[in-house]
Amino acid sequence: MLLAEGSGFVRMPSMDAWPVGMGRPSLTGPGKGIYNVGVTELPAGHAEVLLQQSTDGVNRLLHRLTDPAMFADPEGCLDRDEQMIAWANVRFGLDAINSVAATWGTSDAIWAAFRALGTLQGLWEGRRQGSVPLWQLLEPQRIRDHALPAFTDPTHHRWAAGLVDNYECELRSGFPGSTSEDAARHMQELRHLVHGVGGQGTRPRNARLATLRHLASHTPNVQLVCDMASLWWTALLFDPERVSRLGRAPWAP
Repeated sequence: MLLAEGSGFVRMPSMDAWPVGMGRPSLTGPGKGIYNVGVTELPAGHAEVLLQQSTDGVNRLLHRLTDPAMFADPEGCLDRDEQMIAWANVRFGLDAINSVAATWGTSDAIWAAFRALGTLQGLWEGRRQGSVPLWQLLEPQRIRDHALPAFTDPTHHRWAAGLVDNYECELRSGFPGSTSEDAARHMQELRHLVHGVGGQGTRPRNARLATLRHLASHTPNVQLVCDMASLWWTALLFDPERVSRLGRAPWAP
């Protein structure tokens, strides 16, 4: 991440308007204050700490993905299909996160972020747990409880926690009167609308239109979904033993 002098962890909020339909609801809102998290400078040695944490985490993740015991069936035989699915999910998820970085500031970034989150769903879904609804990855408290613990560096943690707080504020602003979980379900419908996939579970027939009405009326800065996807995948790299449990979400027993 490149930082302008004196602007620690600040990205300029810029994204094209809604790409289709009448009215073009904004996805960025006023674009003010969403990256104001109280971090104005980085301590000495900060980059080295994060580099070491990233390198160590990636090595542990690769060890898990190449360990036959991780993919043994009940008879103790290697389930090659499960191993290949896990490899593909990690590969595609990291590719999506790279796409978010490459397209930052364009309308494509948020859709790449949804793709990254959807891939994480696939990593956690399996015979033991079943499906993991996308909204659970978009709910602020779940992010605090299960992604933020991986951010052990104090400055990095404070920055990430501030982003989650700002994301929650935007959800409240964009979907007034909704609970945090209901607002996350609205965001799930935004992804379903653009990607043309069905929703999970029972929901109102006009759920996607309701999301668009909220976006048009309240214009929250939903581009913070990009940062939530980045937080989840960073947590997976930093703490693979807890976050990358194949077929089991971090909050599952």
